[in-house]
Parts: sequence; C-alpha cells; structure tokens
Amino acid sequence: MTVSSKSGFILIMLLVCYVPLTSGYDSVDENQAILHSDSENGQWHNNTLQITGTTTLQPQTASWVLIDITEEYSYHNIISSGEFFTEVTPIDESLWSWSIQIDVEQYDCICMIQVTQPHADSVQTLTRVVFIGDGPHAPMLLPLHQENITLDGRFTINAESLHSIPINESTLNLSWCYSPYGACMGEIHNKQIQLTYNTSSMKHQLSIQLDTNNFSLTDGKWQFQYELHNPFLLVSPVINFELNVDETNPIAEIIAPSTANEGETVLFDGSGSHDGIWGSDLQSVWTVLQPDGLQRVATEDEIEGMVFSLNPTLSGNYHVNLDVIDSVGRLTSTSCELSVSNLPPSVGIEVLSDVKINSQNALLSLGEELILEADIHDTISDLREIQIQWFLDDILISNTNQITVNDLDVGSHKMMLVVTDDDGASDSQEFKVTVLEPTSDSPIDSQEETFPILITIVFVTLFILGFILTKKNKSESLPKWESASEEKE
Repeated sequence: MTVSSKSGFILIMLLVCYVPLTSGYDSVDENQAILHSDSENGQWHNNTLQITGTTTLQPQTASWVLIDITEEYSYHNIISSGEFFTEVTPIDESLWSWSIQIDVEQYDCICMIQVTQPHADSVQTLTRVVFIGDGPHAPMLLPLHQENITLDGRFTINAESLHSIPINESTLNLSWCYSPYGACMGEIHNKQIQLTYNTSSMKHQLSIQLDTNNFSLTDGKWQFQYELHNPFLLVSPVINFELNVDETNPIAEIIAPSTANEGETVLFDGSGSHDGIWGSDLQSVWTVLQPDGLQRVATEDEIEGMVFSLNPTLSGNYHVNLDVIDSVGRLTSTSCELSVSNLPPSVGIEVLSDVKINSQNALLSLGEELILEADIHDTISDLREIQIQWFLDDILISNTNQITVNDLDVGSHKMMLVVTDDDGASDSQEFKVTVLEPTSDSPIDSQEETFPILITIVFVTLFILGFILTKKNKSESLPKWESASEEKE
C-alpha cells in the first residue's frame, strides 16, 4: 500500500467541497442561487465543452480554469483558462444566465472545470468533473466524505462513481494500515468488494460500512485508500483518507484538598484527565453542589484550562463534579468532597469622640457625648450578613455599626458590643463608661477655683518685694549728719 500522494488529499478536499451527489453543485445555498448550474458531473464532451448556469453576481467578474485530473489530483495541470463567460443573457434584475464554451478537440482526459466569481470578502466557486476525448476513460470516484474522519463504533463512507460508458458492475479495492506517525506501521490490510447494480448506468452510488470489528481497528490513526476497477480493467485514481478511531472512554481525575476555611480560594486541578493515546485534548464541565442545596455550573471566570477555582462563601460540605468529553462525545465523570469550616468573626471598639480612656474605662463629664464604632473582621461574604448588637447596661440600644451615646446618668455603666455571623459564631467586646459628678471637691473644679487666687498671691508678693527693695536703696544713698559738739571739737 502506498499511503502517499498529496494529490489524493487535494482532490478529496476539492471534491468534498464542490462536487454534488446527483446534480449541479452550488458553493452556496441553492435557495440563494448566487452561482448555479444544472450541468451534471460525468458528462462526456468530444469537441466542445459547454456548461451553463445562472448568477446573481456581476457577470464580468467571472473566470474559469480547466484542469486535467486523469493522473494527478491537483490544481497544477491546468490545460486551459479564461476570463468572462462566453455568453450572458439578462433574465431579471440582478439575475443573468450564462454559458461557457471551450474548444477541447485536442484533449483526451478526465478534467475538472472550475468557475469562480468574487463576492464580498469571499469567492463563489462552482466545479464539475467531465470526460473529454475519445477515451477509453478510467472510472472516476467522487468522495462524499471528509479527508479526516473520526470513528466511534461505525461510520459509512459514501462516494459517487462516474463512468464514461454505462456499466452494471465494478470492483472496489480497499487497503488500510495503522499509521500513528503518518506512515504505515505493521501489517497492511486489503479487502475487495464486488459491486453490482440492477441497471447499467454511467453513475453509481457507493457506500462502505466501516466498523472496528470487521476491520480490526483499535484506537489510533489509520490510513485508508480505495480505488475502483471497471469491467474493462480500467482503474480510477486512488482516494486517500485518514481514520481516527476512538472507542475508549476518557479518564477523569481531580486533585484538590479535602478541607478549607470559608473565604479561601480552593483549586481543583483536572489537568490529569486524559483520553488514552489521544492525550488530554478534552472538554470539561465543572458543577458544584453547595451546602445550601444550590447546584450550579462553574463560570468562565472560575475556569482556566482544566483548573477550577472555587471561593466558598458558605461553610459546610461542597460536592464538586468534573465531566470530561472527548472528540467523539464520550463522557466520563468524577467528583470529590470539600469540607469548609467557618471562621468566627473578631471585633473591637473604636472611640471616635475626644474623651479620656483609662484601660477599659471611659471617663465622661455629665452631658458629654460618646461616639463608638465597631471594628469587625470576618470573611467578605460573612461581613455582608453580620449581625451587630450594642448593649448598654444589658439593654439592647442599637444594631448599627456606629452609635452615639449621651445623656448618661452619673455613675458607672457597662457598654457591650456583640457581633454574630451567618453560622452563629460570635465575638464580643465590653468596657465601662464612668460619668463624673460636677462637684467642688472634684479635682477639676478645685483647680479652676484655685488658679485665680494663686495668680493674685504671686502678683501681691512681687509688688511688696519690689517696694522693700526700692526703700532700701534710697536709705543707703543719704549723707550722714554730724552733731554740734563734734563740730566744736
């Protein structure tokens, strides 16, 4: 078996895309009728090749090529080409009938004519396979399948055979081999299929039923080729295709922790999942059953490749399921459990007003205002539903985050803050508030009354001291007076 021929693959691509089953092929929807022809495949032309059709595109944009595909399935052997249609007749607004006439008297071939017209950002193409010349012509196979086929169980290969003369029997030779790396490895298998028809015709439909048992196929890549022999021992060009067999379910694996705390990001790694020889090219679907009974599918933001990132907002048990799907739709599931523990809240009290704080005791004057704010720490999800309770002397006074306390009676009061999350876990903080009675014995009032007296005393003392010093200075500066007796002497 020669699993070669790029030419075979090229023609498969051309014919699968452009060749019809029984009538003219349009490269677009028949209902749109952009470029259409009723001329069929397999027509025999000796002197002049003529093909007709209609178009809704500007006819002056058309071009065509005539390609000899008798020996090689490719675009390289172009034997004739041209611009424009040979004849154009307007039928309706934006609708023309056309014909192409080509002198083929000097040719003897199996040929393909391809007509193209540009349309927007694409090209509309119409292709027909014809017999030209006296012959005899070998049969022609038009594969009605893709170049690459994936098999899961069984698959039907369809093709159309074209003959230059009517026949009612032929032989299909089929060969295949295991080729994981593009070339045959191991045994080459062969099979002959006898084809008989009720009536003689120049066209016949072929169907080959492929299944893993009858063809001894295991998972992997296989190269197939087939050719048609007519009763006159003429052989069609070989048709090649690749068959990918996948009959094994993929394997699903999850690597993840079994415990976590509320609010933590937990990674579920499914990258160990694989599909045997086909590797890890799998589709994945992650689903989560939450502790509150809600089941949901993971969002795109939570998935990167085969890794699922979960940020549990509830405490309790999570059931995480992974479905992996291979290229043929085989599905395998696996799951794991995650136990999420609740983190209790923690709370502190922040004093916003300018008051004296002594340890856990706030000192207030009578009538002074006290502003307090709760400083709460918990997971983001729990903070949304946190319950706040302020107690004054064991009486609930507020459920807000910030409170203002005033008009307290003189004496000692107990202030308590309690916060509780959605799981019932709580934390509390308390301190005393002491309201002082405004009396003269109070240190503050005593200082206020003593200060003016002290200033007065200091001022008077300084005045007296200045006066004495001034008088002393004057007495030391006066002259001394002598008595009369002292003068006589």
